[in-house]
Amino acid sequence: MDDTCFDLLCKDLSADEAKLVRKMMAEWSDGDENGFPVQFALLTRVQWRAAASVPRSVDQSREILERTFSEHRQHIIGFVKSFEEATEAKLQALEKSQTAQARQAGESVETLRSQLAEVRAVAKLMEGDLRTGAVEWHRAHQQFETERRKLDTALGAMNQYWDLQQLVFTGLLLLAACGIGLLIGHFVWR
Repeated sequence: MDDTCFDLLCKDLSADEAKLVRKMMAEWSDGDENGFPVQFALLTRVQWRAAASVPRSVDQSREILERTFSEHRQHIIGFVKSFEEATEAKLQALEKSQTAQARQAGESVETLRSQLAEVRAVAKLMEGDLRTGAVEWHRAHQQFETERRKLDTALGAMNQYWDLQQLVFTGLLLLAACGIGLLIGHFVWR
């Protein structure tokens, strides 16, 4: 015989509990053992079982997380130790390099001092040449300004002559146009 939904509901119950459940179902509804009330009770029981398994799952997840965190902690400690060793080696190399550079810097300073003395001598010579050049430039600038003024004066005179020439030419064209107009008017009205 096939098990009904009611049989599944009563699966792990004692005989007295199954009897009580059967009585409750009979009172609750008159109907089939595979009907809604039985299926609803079966669904509720499954949900309760699922809810009862949640704390166990949470405990298992917590244990897994703790193990994972412990492993990560060990990895981080290893990384920090290797980083410290690498940093220490780099610091020692930097100290050696700094000592060598300090020695080279002392030698370079002496070389720079002698070159600086030479540069000062050349700078004094350049200063004299620059002063001479400044005087020459000032004189050339004065000459340029004088010539520019002469050119501006000549340009102004030429512009006046051009304006006068344009005025005369415009007047002659106007007279010629009037004369031609009078001649055409004279022959047309005649």
